[in-house]
Amino acid sequence: MSGLPPTNRTQQGSELALQSDNELMLQVCDHCNTVLYPPRELCSRCLEENLSWRPVNARGTLLAHVELARSFEDWFSERTPWLLVTVRLQEGVSLICHAHASITRVQTSDSSKPVSVHVSICKDAGGSGVLVAMPESAAGEKFASLEAALGWPVAEDFGGRAV
Repeated sequence: MSGLPPTNRTQQGSELALQSDNELMLQVCDHCNTVLYPPRELCSRCLEENLSWRPVNARGTLLAHVELARSFEDWFSERTPWLLVTVRLQEGVSLICHAHASITRVQTSDSSKPVSVHVSICKDAGGSGVLVAMPESAAGEKFASLEAALGWPVAEDFGGRAV
């Protein structure tokens, strides 16, 4: 079993880890106030270079989900199946997030009613900042790690996962 998740990040993506205190902070353009994700060097709306990390409203709605069944990265392959979701924040930006342990396939599959979620940042086992979508009822929970947020055993004790 591989010990740590992949750490390939751009400089801007690495800065997401610095924001990991469970408050959602994303890049915002200093010129036009567009909220940006994923992290980047220029504003996608006005091409301004001056981008700041600012707190944003972490409430949103589930748009889509996918269950990762295979991965070229050993760390992910050893933990499949892995539920990922797309969340549209009230700020208007869409995020790809890990699904909190209490978000189920049933919730993500019932498209007749929108599922409100709260997005938080936590660190994975390699120290990178990652986004986790959780039900509104879990908003404010503090997670020591991605494994804790997803309801997995800690990495050292990992022996498999049933979703």
